[in-house]
Amino acid sequence: MKNILLNMESAELNKLHPYDIASQLEHLDELDAFTIFNKLDGRIAAEVFVHLDKYSLNHLIELQPTSQFNDYLNYLELNDFFEVVNHLEPQNIEKLDAYHLELYQSISTYPKDSAGQLLSKHFLVLSPQNTIKETIDLLRASSITQLDDRLFLSENNKLVGEINTKNLLLFPVETKLIDFMEETTIRLHAHMDKEEVAKIFSDYDFWVLPVVNNANDFIGIINVDDILDIITEEADEDILGMSGVSSLNDSYLETSVLHHVKKRIGWLLALMFSATITGALISQYDHAFEAVPLLVSFIPMLMDTGGNSGSQSSTLVIRGLATHDIELSDFLKVFIKEFRVSVVISLILALANALRIYLVYGDLTIAVVVSSTLVFTVIVSKLIGATLPLLAKKMNFDPAVMVSPVITTVVDTWSIFIYFQIAMYFFNL
Repeated sequence: MKNILLNMESAELNKLHPYDIASQLEHLDELDAFTIFNKLDGRIAAEVFVHLDKYSLNHLIELQPTSQFNDYLNYLELNDFFEVVNHLEPQNIEKLDAYHLELYQSISTYPKDSAGQLLSKHFLVLSPQNTIKETIDLLRASSITQLDDRLFLSENNKLVGEINTKNLLLFPVETKLIDFMEETTIRLHAHMDKEEVAKIFSDYDFWVLPVVNNANDFIGIINVDDILDIITEEADEDILGMSGVSSLNDSYLETSVLHHVKKRIGWLLALMFSATITGALISQYDHAFEAVPLLVSFIPMLMDTGGNSGSQSSTLVIRGLATHDIELSDFLKVFIKEFRVSVVISLILALANALRIYLVYGDLTIAVVVSSTLVFTVIVSKLIGATLPLLAKKMNFDPAVMVSPVITTVVDTWSIFIYFQIAMYFFNL
């Protein structure tokens, strides 16, 4: 593949998608990658920057003349520009000219993961007094490569309305935009969190939305294609968080061993030491083990069932919070719903388990003890799993990161405590 790319003419190479080019460049040595990259047109080269991994991006930029590098940056949308610069090593940050450095610093003033860091700079500033002919002329003269379904109008930097793009073809060219202008009912604030931005796009099925700042100035637009990236990122963060792993900035293979360790070790240490609580609790019931040794064999099943039950509930509630299907005000509704569900599930599991124990061991008392414990464990686990995410959200913690490890510790301790309390009662220990 290297030889094919090296022998390609510039015109052929520029027909490839930037993602495909970047994927190949990442596997080549620096000089070959640089040779191929220099055959690309400015716009394509800039898009390749966006798709390169951090290591390849920095090595490629180190070989680029400073002026050429800054020319490439001019082609990028603001959000892509910000992402590329965020991945630069200090020596490459120094290559930014005064304009791009100021641009980067201005975007950095917006909160992390906010709408202000997702802005597109390629949008048309139109006045309600523009005619259709003037608008079409402006579109032709602009650097816009993608025409959205709506165009936004402003006066004195203030957003005043929008037009449906198709109306540019339906009215006479002398018609002013104000004559068919519509009110913009949904607008984004620059400080709005990107998760909230994604939800608005999802709820209203928009392709593009305007963004305003604290002074209500119209400062840019956000396109739906940028929202797809956000949804993917948030899903990744939630999946990792529920496993007790902090999100990675780079891909799995590009992340160093030490960085992997740092991202994983925290919760593992916490869970390891918290497990000593369960161990200490078990040691308090040595006399029960000696009297009825069979009791020990059911501990893993009870702990696993409790943990799985709690995880089911927490997963559903965390998803509900993420999609805004569940709000903090729904606490009581969620509690009642999970209680009813847990009662039915626990009874089914208890009956199935009692039958199995009686058929295998022929001991009705053991069957009753284990099954009774299962009922209480499942009910409590599901209630904990359902309410912990809501409490975490109330305290401004990330439910996906906090809940899973906490459920493991609480449910294990609770199930052991209930188990031996019931066993001691039935066996008169």
